[in-house]
Amino acid sequence: MQRIQSLLIVLLALTLTLTAEAQNFDPLSATPTDSTQVATELPRRRPTARQRRAQKEQEQETQANGISMRAKNYADQQVKDTETAPWRRVVYRQLSIDSLANAPIFRPVRPSGKLQSLFSLLFNRFNEGSITVYEYEDLGYENLTPERQLRFEDFLDRFGIVYDKDPSQTGNRSFKILPVDIPTQSIRSYYVKEEYYYDVKTSDVSSQIVAICPVMDDEISMEGSVRIPLFWVKYSDLQPYLSQQPVMLSTKNNATTATMDDFFSLNLYRGQISMTLGGETAELNSEMSDSTAMAARQAFHNQIEGELKQFEESLYGTEYTTSATSDSDLQEGRDGEDDSQLDTARARRSQELREGKSNQRKAAKATKAKKKSRADKKRAKKTTPKATKTEQPKQSKSSSTRSVRNRF
Repeated sequence: MQRIQSLLIVLLALTLTLTAEAQNFDPLSATPTDSTQVATELPRRRPTARQRRAQKEQEQETQANGISMRAKNYADQQVKDTETAPWRRVVYRQLSIDSLANAPIFRPVRPSGKLQSLFSLLFNRFNEGSITVYEYEDLGYENLTPERQLRFEDFLDRFGIVYDKDPSQTGNRSFKILPVDIPTQSIRSYYVKEEYYYDVKTSDVSSQIVAICPVMDDEISMEGSVRIPLFWVKYSDLQPYLSQQPVMLSTKNNATTATMDDFFSLNLYRGQISMTLGGETAELNSEMSDSTAMAARQAFHNQIEGELKQFEESLYGTEYTTSATSDSDLQEGRDGEDDSQLDTARARRSQELREGKSNQRKAAKATKAKKKSRADKKRAKKTTPKATKTEQPKQSKSSSTRSVRNRF
């Protein structure tokens, strides 16, 4: 009996010991070498769909060179593939600082708070290694291939920009340039590659900027300066940074509600077309004077602008009339003896416009004459006195015969 009781006490103590160890046991902290390892381990729980989605969004929001991956993907989606477009025209336009409309990309010369010029943004991003730039070809066309990429050190040495190297940094960040050594004031214009194309989805003519090239004016003599294009940069690589750069669109309104990307996407800039992708340029030679060369460039610009506008307006069944047509030319087209000259889009359009304006003038004159005649009639009525009626003696209702009879 005593043996049975002692055996029960031992079993009870052993049970209590095992229970306590089981309560203190952590299966996640157990290692294969632990003597207390259990035979079956708990399986790892897979992340839920919500957790995977949150993790994916967190990865997209991770900053890479100062911009998120979502912003980069959005910029890539904005680039339209025009290779299959039924109509496409590529032109090169020059944006000059002389045009007041282009002031938002040239000011301020030195960064002030959040505001900075386009070249300051380009230079800083190039220094950080955030964007890739390409060498400028001699013929003016761009070659946006990896073989033509421009290294930041080569760019500094080529254009004589003073810099210091920081051994603690790597890549482009190791080059330290003082703000006064950045040639922002020498940037007087930009070359912009534009692409006009027919959008099949919207049945309309759209445009987009493909690349931008800053141009530096280098004063080499007292006679003038020489334009030196620096490099080309893809607009799609630059767009995420432009969309975060505020600008003042007017000198009379200092609000910075717009961005530099809005300035380009809304076509708020003004510039002269210098050449096309097909090789068309203004016909110039060394014997021309400055005024003659300027007139030739302006004539070439008007020609290409007219062709672009003519194609766009032809989609809606209207003809384009150039503003350079003089009144004498239109009069000769109407009065000429050759009917074939009158049967042109420009002559028909000008004749319709002139007839419409003439009819409007006639209708306005007729309406004005009617109003004037009515006013004269009202004025005459007010000034003319009313005619007074002469009173006539009242006639007696009774006759003389009746009055005589009443006497007797």
